[in-house]
Amino acid sequence: MMNNNIKIRATTYLKRRNLKELLLFLARHWYIILIFLYIAGTRLYNLDVDPPIHLSSSGGLFGDETALAHNARNKVLFGTWITDEWNPLIYNPILTLFEYVSFIMAGVGLIQLRSVNIIAVLIGFFLLYLALKQSSGPRTAFITIVLLGINYIFLMYNRLGLNDTFLFFPMALTLYLWQKGLQKPPILFFAGISSFACYVTKASAIYFILSVFISLGYAVFQKYVIEKNLKNSFSQMTYYISGLTISYIGWYIFFFSPNRLEFARVGSSWSRLAVPHGFERFWHNLSSFTFAKYMTASPIELIITWLFIPFFIYAFFRNWRKVIPIEMLAFLWLIGGYVGLNGLNYRPLRYFIPLIPAMCILSSIALNKIWDYIYQKKIVFNKATLLRTISLCVVYFFWINLFFKRLISFQKTLELGSLVLGGVILLFIMYYFIKKVIMRVSSPSGNGALTIFFRSTVVSLILLSMYHNVSGYMKWAVNPKYTVIETSRELGKILDQAYIAGLWSPLATIENKHKALYVGNNWFNYRDTFKKYPVTHLFLWDGNNREELRFLRRAYPKIMQDAKLMKTYSIKGKPVRLFKLNNQIKNTTHAPS
Repeated sequence: MMNNNIKIRATTYLKRRNLKELLLFLARHWYIILIFLYIAGTRLYNLDVDPPIHLSSSGGLFGDETALAHNARNKVLFGTWITDEWNPLIYNPILTLFEYVSFIMAGVGLIQLRSVNIIAVLIGFFLLYLALKQSSGPRTAFITIVLLGINYIFLMYNRLGLNDTFLFFPMALTLYLWQKGLQKPPILFFAGISSFACYVTKASAIYFILSVFISLGYAVFQKYVIEKNLKNSFSQMTYYISGLTISYIGWYIFFFSPNRLEFARVGSSWSRLAVPHGFERFWHNLSSFTFAKYMTASPIELIITWLFIPFFIYAFFRNWRKVIPIEMLAFLWLIGGYVGLNGLNYRPLRYFIPLIPAMCILSSIALNKIWDYIYQKKIVFNKATLLRTISLCVVYFFWINLFFKRLISFQKTLELGSLVLGGVILLFIMYYFIKKVIMRVSSPSGNGALTIFFRSTVVSLILLSMYHNVSGYMKWAVNPKYTVIETSRELGKILDQAYIAGLWSPLATIENKHKALYVGNNWFNYRDTFKKYPVTHLFLWDGNNREELRFLRRAYPKIMQDAKLMKTYSIKGKPVRLFKLNNQIKNTTHAPS
């Protein structure tokens, strides 16, 4: 009896202690929990809703997520991975396998497809926070999570099942393992594996691998200068390169080698579409500032990053030892990604989604430096200091002038600056009122007042960013559209065992059991289409000046002449035409010339 009483008391004590620890944790970290709840809630809310139609002019905004799930859907519904020439399983096996698991567990559908990316993104946010907290401190980590979590463009793409969004997960994992590996070198082996996973997810992410590799070399060199231990420095690089190499060998044996011809064909088609021929074309693409123009939708982060880049370069050349490795990685990530992606002929918004985290990290680093700024009463001016100051001022003169000419006008920037200044004044008055009137503490002066001014500026910038991004999200959330899921479900009811062809055929079949054939001119399944596959219907979007319809009419005139228009839907603000084919004449057609 006594033993039972002791056990009950011990259990009660432990429960109370655990509850107390939980309450203390919540009290200390409520702001972090709050932002993570916002991040999760805004991404999980109404997963079946269409994205904003004006987010991107590319049809891939609506059609690509279902196209990427083609093989996973085939395996679950029809028992085989490969049914035609379009096989994202080969080019993007990681996302395909996760989607397959989701479909096995919860059935095939749009929500199940998007859930994969949502989970991956939420894990990525957590890993990014941990990595930045360890490397740059909790304030930089928190500001980054806030800026990235509320970013309107990043948020909207997080809700879609695109590999451009899924890429954030292996990138954040690499960042976390990379940071851990700086203290425990064997972990860098796994950072090498996760780095290669970025390449497998999106081949254009080679810039990220190079950024991680160069930043690791930079961190190793910094450590060597201090410790003079060549063995430890060599081991860190060896672990990372080993992880990359083993991953590459496995991918080469199991994916590339058996599908060499397929990779060559896709690579050739993609090169014709996107790769510039000649330096002049590349420079023209690069100087278009496409990424920066996209980011004008989030002007605060763009302005902060734009202003911080020259200062970062200046600080590096002045004293490179003070630039921490994570800052170098974020800088190379953004600049390398800009050069690699903005230089392409084809550069839709979704290609640049993986650069937004780097932009937010740099913005947060800049804001943290402003927050920690301490006024120095004694500033020593000499010839070197004067020369550096003049050089930096000249650079900023041209750099800011370029910003006004190509991105955001002076008037618009002035309006944003006025709002920030108004916020600073308001916060300063509030601080003064609380300290002087309520707490009866003497008002700050000198260095203290300047510190309050800078910190008020940081808070004002973050609040203004919240206003711009959250208001955009709210405008979309209060007027949801369900055209994708409703169209697919309707096609499941009005058609019987259909085989639907078109670039948006995966979209048309995601909520039903019809077969889909992804057809694109000079891309996939465009040769002898109707001889190879028993297509019964066409689902053609009017985007790109009716490119699909014009191609099929030119390549298969007899079939298109006899095709019957069944119904016209409206998706992404443009008509999508459903045609029924005449099965009697399909076999008389020839391949397109």
